[in-house]
This record gives sequence, structure tokens and C-alpha cells, in this order.
Amino acid sequence: MVVNNNEEKFRYMLDNMLEGIQMYDFNWRYIYVNDALVKQSPYSRGEMLGYTLMEKYPGIEQTDLFGIMKRCMDQRATEHFETEFVFPDGTKAYFELSINPIPEGISILSIDRTERKLAKELVVSNERRFRALIENSTDMITLSTLDGKVLYGSPSITKVFGYSLEEIQRTPAFNFIHPGDIQNFVENRNYILQTPGKSYQGQLRLLHKNGKWIWCDATLTNMLHEPGINALVSNFRDISERKEAEKQREFDKNNLNALINSTTDLMWSVDLDTKLITFNQPFCEIIRLVSGKEPAKGDDVFSVILSPERASHFKTLYARAFAGEAFTEIEYFEAPMEFWSEVSYYPIRKGDEVIGTACHSRDITERKKAEENLKQSEKRLKEAQEIAHLGSWTLDFATNIALWSEEACRIYGLSPKESKQTYSSWLSFIHPDDLNAVITATNESQKTFSDTVLNHRIILRDGTVKHIYTKSRFEFDLNGNPTGLYGIAHDVTEEKIAEDNLKQSEAYLTEAQQLAKLGSWNYDIKTDKLTWSKELFNIFGTDKETFIETHGSFVHLIDVEDREFALQTSKHTQKTGDPFTIEYHITTSKGEKRILREHGYGERDSNGKVYRLFGTAQDITEQVLSQKKIEESEKRYRQIVETSQEGIWQIDENNKTVFVNKRFCEIFGYSFNEMIDKTVFDLLDEEEKIIIKEKIKRRKRGISENFELAYISKSGKRIWANVSASPIMGDKGKDLGGLAMFTDITERKNSEIEKEKMTADLIQRNQDLEQFAYIISHNLRAPVANILGATNVLNDQGLSEEEKDVFRRGLNESVTGLDNIIRDLNHILEVKRGINEVKENVRFSLLVENIKNSIKNLIEDSHIELAYDFSEIDELWSLKNYLYSIFYNLISNSIKYRQQQVPCHIKIKSHKIKNKIELTFTDNGMGIDLEKRGGQVFSLYQRFHTNIESKGMGLFMVKTQVEMLGGKISIKSDVNKGTEFKIEFEI
Repeated sequence: MVVNNNEEKFRYMLDNMLEGIQMYDFNWRYIYVNDALVKQSPYSRGEMLGYTLMEKYPGIEQTDLFGIMKRCMDQRATEHFETEFVFPDGTKAYFELSINPIPEGISILSIDRTERKLAKELVVSNERRFRALIENSTDMITLSTLDGKVLYGSPSITKVFGYSLEEIQRTPAFNFIHPGDIQNFVENRNYILQTPGKSYQGQLRLLHKNGKWIWCDATLTNMLHEPGINALVSNFRDISERKEAEKQREFDKNNLNALINSTTDLMWSVDLDTKLITFNQPFCEIIRLVSGKEPAKGDDVFSVILSPERASHFKTLYARAFAGEAFTEIEYFEAPMEFWSEVSYYPIRKGDEVIGTACHSRDITERKKAEENLKQSEKRLKEAQEIAHLGSWTLDFATNIALWSEEACRIYGLSPKESKQTYSSWLSFIHPDDLNAVITATNESQKTFSDTVLNHRIILRDGTVKHIYTKSRFEFDLNGNPTGLYGIAHDVTEEKIAEDNLKQSEAYLTEAQQLAKLGSWNYDIKTDKLTWSKELFNIFGTDKETFIETHGSFVHLIDVEDREFALQTSKHTQKTGDPFTIEYHITTSKGEKRILREHGYGERDSNGKVYRLFGTAQDITEQVLSQKKIEESEKRYRQIVETSQEGIWQIDENNKTVFVNKRFCEIFGYSFNEMIDKTVFDLLDEEEKIIIKEKIKRRKRGISENFELAYISKSGKRIWANVSASPIMGDKGKDLGGLAMFTDITERKNSEIEKEKMTADLIQRNQDLEQFAYIISHNLRAPVANILGATNVLNDQGLSEEEKDVFRRGLNESVTGLDNIIRDLNHILEVKRGINEVKENVRFSLLVENIKNSIKNLIEDSHIELAYDFSEIDELWSLKNYLYSIFYNLISNSIKYRQQQVPCHIKIKSHKIKNKIELTFTDNGMGIDLEKRGGQVFSLYQRFHTNIESKGMGLFMVKTQVEMLGGKISIKSDVNKGTEFKIEFEI
């Protein structure tokens, strides 16, 4: 037993060793492998035990490793060595092996040294690579002590820096650093000295042996804590060429930006996803104008607002460019302004691959317009001459023939076919009173070959007189000899008439200014010259002889309290050109107080500088006094409105509140600000909204009316109001809203409702009395008749005792029946008397749970499913006993009249509809044939299923109690499908 325990412990130790253990018998068959060996090999334990080494590793007997293993097996020797092993899949591993003979054969202990082997090889490789990098790198690497002494320098120092290592080592390090970089270098060096392993990276300038400064990327690392290094490791890389390249790139970039932004042409580029790569300032401005936002690199070029058609068009063009095509298209745009653009697309290539497109857009609007104008020049010239009543002509001295344009012919009353005229024929049209002056002027111009300008009259063949403006110019050949004349004939008849009318209009304007008490003025800032119209002198109570027309003189005419404000306003407009409107007071020379309203404007010259002010000044004294009277009247009106005992509500054409008075706010509980913008519908229930919609239609037709309507106050209280509503109409019957006067009639209305309710109660009580009388007369008649009959018979002396017993039993039954009826009637009376009990908040869910507990055995024995949903409303202010009786009778009724072969389902649900609570009781029971018995459902002693014992009082009591609570009950039912009772209570 001890041996077995030792063997088990020994095996447990082998199984849990970290080194692999494998044992072979003399036939090279696996007899044991531990878990570590399984992890080292590609086989599981089951795939090795019982198999030979040669079966798992074919060809192993040809290896040196097998030779060592065989020698150990044959000679019972021990070996310890490291070897490389190749697995069947070709992977290699390195093991440290210990081979020992055992009685069964040999055992091999294997330690996987693959990672160590690879790490060692990597170290050697890395060291070799690192040395090669150091020795051949262009970077300058140094190791220095804390005090700056250089311990080591890479060979690149001499190549890049020009100094030998000895020169570096005997020269202080700071001597090589540019004075402008020393402070930053020292600060960062001190910073990394505080933390072992900390590095600093930056750029600085070092002095080359040739006396030039070279730019270097510098990395300084604190390795003083490392025993094998114990130094500050510095790495310097010459980036002088890169710096120069950066400068050149910056220059090129700035130069390119200057070039592309110095033009008004649009330049931009996009990638294959139509995302912006770059763009110039004009492109940015046009995008901002179109879309209202700044473009940014990476934006989709189609984020600019385009119509679907334009977007589709441009996507097609970009697709052509992305396909490698360079082309130019003419584009026409209507918005935000009409313009033409010549857009060129140039594919951007990376090797043979297109990676985007560069675009160039030149505004050719002027050119296109010029081309268009050129095409239509003759048509426009013709139309222009016709519109301006201006004709043209040319006279050839060689032929003495003048060619007149169509408009020139029309001016002179000729047809276009008569376009060929002579100098003599032209003179024939001249008004006799102007003929000599015209001939004299033309003769004078022929002497000097100067231009001729004439204003004269002509007489047409029909006798019409016209005023003509004529201007002519000589044409010369290359030798300076006159060859002809060309010129224009302008019909200025209308202008002449207009000139005469203008003189009349100026007279009218002067009169109008006088009537409106409005004068005009003009101020030349440079000369300080102020020009007033005649009426302005009248307004200020001065004249041209007295008033010096300067800005300073005008300012001193303004009353002192307004003078500084007027002066500063004028100066502001002189500086900015902004228009102004001010009011100020003046006192005339006669001591009259006046109020003036002045409008002023600034006008700029071609350089954008304000050079003059102009405007008007009006005497508004009477208007101001009138406005004050209106304001005082309005104040009195508002006081009347606010103290009115009626609520006043004004709405606009959209039925929104624009005004309510104090009394209205008191009635409905809202503040003035809370009511503004509320609509008429915000204070109404759904039923009243339907009514008011019809009222609004009538208002829009201009109809005024009085009506009574219930509104909802801010607190939720129902307010009854007598409303007197009137429309507010604008020009041509336009609806501008309405005005309503409100009188609170809630108290009166509630009294009326209470009276109606009392009347309804009286009617109901009368009906109850009639029914009660009917019950007494009908239901009591039979038992009373039976009692009387039995009593009379019992008085008969001829009856036998047996017959008397029969009649006594009948008499007893009749008396019992009479007693039951009297008890029922008494129960009904007790129920009606119970209406005076105290009301309370009754929860439906608790009510049903109490009923369920009271009939728990019946529900469980009969498998009744009773479900309820009072999620909408679960409470009612009422008589708890009445509600309990109603619920109990309806639930027990559903159970009593269930279908025996069908599981009984009873569902109760509540709904809140406006100001009412609706309760529904639904079951799947026997149902009632309402077509035959519908009128008897809620009557006393009515039974609809004779096979079930019942007195026929339940539904009568339910209806009685529902109506006593002010509610209503109705029924829906189908035979063998179920019944639904619906009860409504007002909240």
C-alpha cells in the first residue's frame, strides 16, 4: 500500500512538473508523457502513448538526436545538451534535454529554450543592427555626463558636423549651440534631469566647423539611471536642407496663395468624393454669398444649396473629370444674380491614377453680355432710337445723299422707304423762324470742320411742330479731307414740354411745402454751405438776408436743451452716411415755440467719403399737440375699459388674444400676459369648440350676436358667460378679428342647472311613486285576494278538516308572499333614504377586491375569471355603499347567469370622457334577448332565465341606485354571447 502511495505521489509530481517528461521502452514505444510534454509537442497524450517514436516522427532515426538517444539506450548512459528539433509541420524549436536510463528504457527531461534562443539571437542581431545603424547613420549620437563632458560620439559627427571626436570632447557643449537656442535647451535639459528616462525633443541650431549654423532635430534622453549607460543620450539630425525646403515650400505656398487670391476668378479642387481640397478667396466669397456659410476643407462641394437639376448636372461634369477628361464648359446662373461662367476641369493625377480634379471658373458675364449686345445691337439701337425719339443719319459729300434711320424718318413724319434725303430737303423742314440761325450755324461749322449743335423747330407735312436737338460731326479720309457728315436728330418735344411743366411743378412744390409746413435742405460739408428751400425759412421764422446759410448758424436756431443732441446726430451722419430722423424744439424770432421733425441722409463720393447731407424738416407742432390729445383720450378710454364690470376680450383675425381687460382676468383667473396669444379655443371644452367655430364663421361674415357659453378658467372651474360678440372689419370687409363683452352668469346658470336637476328629480320621484303604486296595486293584489278568498272559504262550516288544512296552507303561503313583497318594498325605500349618507372618495379597485374576497369560494369553485382595468380613473366622490351594491349586483348577476359549459370571464373597465366617468361591465354569459325583453330589463320582479332561482330585483336595484347617484345605465346583450352594462357618472 505504501509502495502504491509513493508511486502515485511520484506520478503526481511528474504530471505537474514544468519540464517535459517522456519515457520510452526498449522498442522506442511511449510508456509515459506528462502534461508539460504534451504542451511542447503537436500530439495529445492519447496520440503518443502506445505508439513508437518513429511512428510519430518518421525519419527521426536518421538524425543526430536519435543517435544520442540510441547510445544512451544501448550503453545505459546519461546525456545533457541543447538541440534544435524540427516538428513534422516544419516548425522549429530549441530544447535543453537530459536523457537518463530507467529500468523500462530511457526517460528524457525537456526544457523548451525556444524563446530564450530566439531572444538571444535577437539580441545579437539587434546589437549588430544597432551598431550598423550607429556607425552608418547620418544622425549624430553622443553620450555625455551630467556636467556636459562627451563620453562617446558617433562617426557621423565628423561627416555632418565637421569636428573630430577629440575636438568635441575638449570643447564645452554650449559653445556649439546658437545663442538664441541656449535658454530653451538648458530649460528642457534641466527638466528631464528631474525624471529618469525622460526625453526632450526639439529643434536648435549648431555651429558647423566651417562657421555656418546648421538646423538639427535634437532628442535628449536622461539615461543616467541606467548602470550600463549612466549618461545623457543625445541624438542630432541635420535638417538644414529640410528647413530650407520648408522655407521654400512656405514661400511657394504663400506665392501660390497670393497668385490664386490675386484674381477674381474662382479656383478650387475636390477629391473623388467631391470633398474640397483647397480653394481661393473669391471661391470662398461666392460660396458664402450663395449658402450663407464659410466653406472649409473637407466640405462636400454639393453642400452649397443647388436645385436637384443643377446638382445632377455638376455631378456629371465632375464624373467626366474623374474619368480623366480635361474640358471647359460655359455655365449660366440666374441666382443670386444673373451671370455666365467659363468653368475648366483639370484632372489631378497621382501617377496614372486620377485622385481628384482642379477647377477654374472665370466670370465671362461681361463678355457674354457684350456678345449678346453685339448680336442685338441693331435691334437695340433701333428700339433705343424709337424709345428716345432719337434718329441718326449720315451724309456723303460725294453723292450729296443722306441716309436717315427709321426713327429719323419717323421724327420728320416720313416712311422708312424715304430714308434717302438731301441737305436741301432737310432744310425744307426747318421752321421759318429758325431757318436763318440753322443755315448760319452750318456755314460756320464748314469753315472750321467743328461739331455742330442745334436746337430748332421743324414743321412736318401735316403741319405738326416739333422741337429738335441736332448734333453733327465731320468724317475725314486718311489725308484729312472731309468726306461727309454724321449725326443725330433728337425729338425733344416732350422734354421741352416737360421743362415747361417742371417750372410749373416747382411752383406747385413750393406751394405744397408751404401747405405741409415742410422744407428741404442741402449741406455741402467741404464748403460748409447750407441751402434751404423757401418754406424752411418760413418755418424757422427767418429770411435769406438775416440767416447766414452755414451749419453752425442752423444749430444755434435750435433750443439749448436739444442743440447738443442735434449736433452729435449730424456729425455721426457726416462720418458714417447713416440716415437719421430726429425731433427738436425751436423758438422763432417772434417767440413762437415750434417742434420740428427732421430727416437727413448722407451721400458719398466715388471714394466712399460722405461729401454732402440733404433732407427735410417739417413743423409738426400741431401734430404733436394733436397726438397728446389722442393719448389723453386713449388714457381716459383705457381707464373706462379697465374699470368696466364686463370682461372685454379682443382677438385678431387668427383668433389670438390681443387685449383683455382687468375684469376679464378676474373672471377667468389669467393675467394679461398669460392671455396674450391664447386663442379662443384654449378656454373651451371640445363640445364648446364646435359651437365657437360656427360663431367665428358668422363673425367673418360681419354678424354680431349674443349667446351663452361655458368656458374653462385657469383653475379648471367651469365659467358660464353671457357673450356679446362683434366683428372688427377692415377695408372692403376684411376680417380683422373680433371684440367680445363677457358677463359672468355662472351663479345664475348653476341655479338653472340645479332647478333642472330638481325638476328631473321630481319627475323621477313621481315615476318611482307611480311604479311603487303599480307594485302595490299589482303585486299585492294577488296575495291579498288569495288571503281574502281563503279566509272566506275557511268560514264555511261544511268543510272537512282535511280541506281546511289545504286552505290554511294556501293562506300561509299567501301571507308569506305578501310579507316578502312588503320586505322588498321596505328594502327599496331604505335604499332611497340612504342617498343622504356622507359621500367620500371611493376607489373602484378596492371595491372590486373587497367583493372578490367576499365571494372568494364561489369564484374559486366555479373558476371565474374576474379582471379589471381602472388605469384611466380609479376614484369617484360618491356613496360607497351604493357603489358597492351596484358592483356586487352586476358581478353576481354575471356569475349567476354564466354559461355552464364555457369558462366565465368578467371584465370591468373605467374611462374618463370629458367631465364624465364611464364604467363598463362585460361578461360572456347567457345574455338576454333584448328585442323581446329589452323594455323589462330594469323592472322589478323580472326574470329572464326560469331555470335559475332569482327574485328579479337585482337589476332594478342597480338602476335605482345608479340614478340616485345622478348616473345613467344602459345595456347591450346577445343570447349566448354575453352582456355589457355601461354606467355614466358626471364628475
